[in-house]
Amino acid sequence: MKNPDYNFQFVSLFTGAVVTAEPAKASWDLVWSWSVYFTATIPYSFSDMVFINNLGGVTAFERVYASADIAAAAYASFTRDSVARYTASSSRAVIGSNWRATTGATGVKKTGFTC
Repeated sequence: MKNPDYNFQFVSLFTGAVVTAEPAKASWDLVWSWSVYFTATIPYSFSDMVFINNLGGVTAFERVYASADIAAAAYASFTRDSVARYTASSSRAVIGSNWRATTGATGVKKTGFTC
């Protein structure tokens, strides 16, 4: 049974009843989630993927700078009007795992931001 307020309808395999598994499509923009992607031919589990609600019309873009200082200055001067200069993507994984590094200096990347 389709429900126009939600991206997906979920059903319990135990009871057959419709269950709530995600908020209404107009009520969320980002989700921190778990997913599996293939890197070449090897499946890789991500426990920290960030997805956008692309089915609800959310778009985003990533800006990467040469250094953390340049990124911080760009972020500080960023305004709502700045958005028009960039092309946003509706790819569900536009943020994905790009926000962090798992090799070398691990942790949150400080050389960019996503809007």
